[in-house]
Amino acid sequence: MSLTLILTTCVATFLFFYVAAKNKFFEKLFASQFVFDPKELDKIVKSAVKKYPDNFKVDQVGEMKINHSDETTVCTLKYDGCKERKWTRETPDMDGKFNEPAENPNAIFELRCEEILRQLHEKYPKYCADMKSMDFFDSKKMKEQWMFNMCGGALGQIAIFHFSFTEYILLYGSPVGAGGFSGRYMMDVYDYIISGHHETYTPGNIRGLHYTPGDMTFLPRFEACTYRSQPHTYMMEYGRGFPGVIGGAMYPFVSALFTTLDFYSFYHQIKVVAGHMYKNWIINRKF
Repeated sequence: MSLTLILTTCVATFLFFYVAAKNKFFEKLFASQFVFDPKELDKIVKSAVKKYPDNFKVDQVGEMKINHSDETTVCTLKYDGCKERKWTRETPDMDGKFNEPAENPNAIFELRCEEILRQLHEKYPKYCADMKSMDFFDSKKMKEQWMFNMCGGALGQIAIFHFSFTEYILLYGSPVGAGGFSGRYMMDVYDYIISGHHETYTPGNIRGLHYTPGDMTFLPRFEACTYRSQPHTYMMEYGRGFPGVIGGAMYPFVSALFTTLDFYSFYHQIKVVAGHMYKNWIINRKF
């Protein structure tokens, strides 16, 4: 097979998918495979933010325990006056104390995530696991669920709720802030701000757009923007469209190949994505 034929085939394939995505051909063909409603997801996030506002009090109870063998600090916290959770730090504070202030954004973020996952699991039990099985905030398993994601010059971390050929839902954010190019995809992307402050702008927009917890941003297919997230900003992202979802999953490979050389994070991400896709395609019969 000649090089010319290979290039011609690649260009023709790209043009086919481009035209199909532009006209939402696959959305019409696989209409029954799209199970998530962007408006419903927006309501879920808004209700979680309303239930746990930024000034929600998180009380510390119980004794702090330090395990010197693995240098971890464990403290019991009580949420909402009834719920308890074990928090574990990788290293204790210098004075040997564990402090969790009431205004700590990470505590509020976790509460909101638990509420979001609970509602997602109730509404979509086949496609979204419950909080207990996901272990997003179990310190011993967090490195299995969270992974680096380098796209468009922005480095953040993601945790995946759902991933199939046509849709995905994930958490994205960073405790130190992130910013860069959004990317230009063959799919629609919805971002629901859970905590922090998020800013975006597009060419010609000299003022910029500002988003706070409970707000939703929408990036139409083939559109792009520049964004910046302040520290402790996290959002739930919903991608919708084929083959854009697959292209989005491969986007970090370019950064790994030419910039970060972090093939481990890319392998970790593909491994988790493949597990979700296998479950949804083979078990749930969802493309």
